[in-house]
Amino acid sequence: MLKSNETINKTEQVEWKQQDLDLVAETLDIKYQVEDNLSGGRALFSASITLKNRCPVVLSSAGDGCKHWTIYFSHLRMVEPNYLPADSCVNLEYAGVSLSHLNGTIFKLSPLKMFNPLKEGDSLTFKFNAQHYSAARSDVLPNWYLHVEGMEPRIIKSTEGEALDFVGPYDTPMKYKRFDYILPSGKQRYDVYQPFSPEVRFSRYPEINIEPCHLKTVIPTPFLTESKGSGLVNIYEGGWRLSSSKEFTNEVKYLSDRLNIPISNHLMKDEENETGKVIALKKCHLKSVINETLDSEAYELDVDSSSQHIQITARTSSGIFYGAQTLLSLCATTTYKAEGIVMDCRIRDAPRYAYRGMHVDVARNMHSKEDIFSILDVMALYKMNKFHFHLTDDEGWRLEIPGLEELTEVGSKRGHDPNEDTCLLPLLGSGPFPTGLGCGYYTVDDYKDILRYAEARHIEVIPEIDMPGHSHAAVRAMRVRYNKLMAEQKTTEAEQYLLTDPNETSNHQALSVQMLAENSMNPGLESTFTFIDKVIKELVEMHKDIQPLKVFHLGGDEVAYEAWDDSPACLALVESKKISSKEDLMEYFVSRVAELVHKHGLELGVWQDGIIVKNKDPFKLSIFPNSKVLVHFWRNVWETGQAFDAHKLANEGYKVIFIITFINTFSAGLLSRSNFPSTVECGVTLPE
Repeated sequence: MLKSNETINKTEQVEWKQQDLDLVAETLDIKYQVEDNLSGGRALFSASITLKNRCPVVLSSAGDGCKHWTIYFSHLRMVEPNYLPADSCVNLEYAGVSLSHLNGTIFKLSPLKMFNPLKEGDSLTFKFNAQHYSAARSDVLPNWYLHVEGMEPRIIKSTEGEALDFVGPYDTPMKYKRFDYILPSGKQRYDVYQPFSPEVRFSRYPEINIEPCHLKTVIPTPFLTESKGSGLVNIYEGGWRLSSSKEFTNEVKYLSDRLNIPISNHLMKDEENETGKVIALKKCHLKSVINETLDSEAYELDVDSSSQHIQITARTSSGIFYGAQTLLSLCATTTYKAEGIVMDCRIRDAPRYAYRGMHVDVARNMHSKEDIFSILDVMALYKMNKFHFHLTDDEGWRLEIPGLEELTEVGSKRGHDPNEDTCLLPLLGSGPFPTGLGCGYYTVDDYKDILRYAEARHIEVIPEIDMPGHSHAAVRAMRVRYNKLMAEQKTTEAEQYLLTDPNETSNHQALSVQMLAENSMNPGLESTFTFIDKVIKELVEMHKDIQPLKVFHLGGDEVAYEAWDDSPACLALVESKKISSKEDLMEYFVSRVAELVHKHGLELGVWQDGIIVKNKDPFKLSIFPNSKVLVHFWRNVWETGQAFDAHKLANEGYKVIFIITFINTFSAGLLSRSNFPSTVECGVTLPE
């Protein structure tokens, strides 16, 4: 709705200058409000955008021969899905604005000729529809920006940053409920989600009186804990030294650095016992703690105040390391009002699970090497041993690959480049400039530093290069490489690592779940597998001499299969009888990658939907040459209808890793910060 006390000339034009754009971006007040999630069934919700001009520069209409302003914004759901993306734009004539979809989460808002110019103090509010629902502030993305052709874009200050102050409240059921519709069976489906009131939150945290027990500070809880009395030792009072068997030199150095205690020059023999104020790391074959399979990581920790002696015994260096982590946890307790004081005790422990993993996605939001070190430290504290490193996705390629410089020159950056020749689009609200969490990558040396840090903490790094879907960053980077070499008339080199068929159109039209075109590698091109082999080879080289690579994870999730529909290269596979139909393309792709992985002596990792396609039965394990195929099972809540897939996969012989996706997700760089329903905090992800 246009609000103004003046009659405005619709033909009034503004000759934009950079300082005008800067002023408007600094002062324009934008408000985003979800209006109604329920009236559109499960298909649509309605929202509104308000623009209020707070500066003398007029926001004018689109006139002939005059540059006009455009607002670019990220939106998690497809805007006006009854029209976009099939149409190039949708015109909201009553408001005088046009909405269009570029790619992924990027949309733009532009004035039409009929737009009533906004002078200082004027405001415009218009409504639009979007797909599905939006039930929390964290569904709205920040850093909308203003652009005029030929000028530098500027972030609109009112939308800047993750505070999301421009997002209106979710204060009625129409706004925070996600769905209300009738199933074909006639049964009503209604969202039971209800945000907690302050009173409910308070009632869920009653006063709790718990007897202080410093042993409870060890997480996960040790398998067996025995108190030996009330005696205490103070590790920080001085005079302590560290001693170890020769096999544990790395672990004793780690503990020395953490406790600031010197290491004895004497290397202890297995049968030898040192006396005095000593922390001894000793090799010993322990009796079975849980089962023989997991006992290689078992340890025993004994604290004895009478002899001022602490001993950690284990069969392997990993067991010693986990015993050291337990000792560090005991030292950190505040039970005795000072760190370093530990009660007499004996702890016997071993892991319950062989695979204790953490998945971190740095493709959506980049995090520094130092941030990864911090995550690895916390993983070590909790005795976790697998670091699933999601290095690539549509929104970014985060690892230097020697010989394929475009992957990081183009694919590691997001900014304002609609053609994506120099960087990717500013997806997920990363803003128009190639800085911040949307940009960056790890050099080979950075990655090796991460490997060293993980290896010292007995954590295996499992790199994931997500394919064939979620590959927009790689696809665009290799297309830039192709165009550059073709311009130099180097056709053979240009086609060597090409990931899409220049003659296809479906890859430019088929959208992924995240609304991205050009996000799928083409399984019909031999150059696709040349590219994958190159990446695996470089990863193997990086891991060599630090932590030899064991598992290569190919991703395989959420593939837009329609992207291959009219590919001549894919049709050629059918015609040559390599596959029976296009329905077999995914199985063909995964099996080809598995062969490359096997060639390099590696096990294969894959997401669940890379093995179970379109809710069918899993691929037969026998098609893979790998000794092990790990399947990360993430679509695992009953609402997806795929919870039984874990049994199917296990029965077929796959090694199934259960992912607690819908409880705590680090995808897109967000850690769950709350365990209660809230429309304000980005906490628990709620499945429909």
